[in-house]
Amino acid sequence: MTRQGGLARVGKEVGCLWPALGLAVGASAVVVVLGLGAGLRSVQVPAEPAAPLVTRISRPTSTATPEPTAVQPTVTPEPIAAPGTIKAGDLVEVFGTNGDGVRLRSSPSLQGDVNGLGMDSDVFQVQDGPVEAAGHTWWFLVNPYDTTQQGWAVVDYLRPLQAP
Repeated sequence: MTRQGGLARVGKEVGCLWPALGLAVGASAVVVVLGLGAGLRSVQVPAEPAAPLVTRISRPTSTATPEPTAVQPTVTPEPIAAPGTIKAGDLVEVFGTNGDGVRLRSSPSLQGDVNGLGMDSDVFQVQDGPVEAAGHTWWFLVNPYDTTQQGWAVVDYLRPLQAP
């Protein structure tokens, strides 16, 4: 019995050390983890805001809005077709507008309302013309795929459709 009593007494003394030892190790681990976390936060580089991926470009309107812009010299395109090579019923292609498009007007004049735009490489069928007005030669064009897109256009930005 003495022996069991002795073991019991030794076990109790050792048993009292375990909680104290566990508390010391746990506290050390918390200090190390907090120290590492603080060190990592100070090393992180702040993120810069990302640049936008899409730039929105508004569609041209039918009414002019005066805005101050830098004027760049424009190159007047040379018509590819010789005068008189376009006639009613022909298919023509818009070209040389530098992305501005050719205005399709309600009448063959610069004062005619703009019905729409024909952009470079758009194909139209010639329905009427030519009409000489305001120093330009005008043709009445109709989009064969969307007949609502039609109007008078200046010949300077038109050429006969090239066969493939």
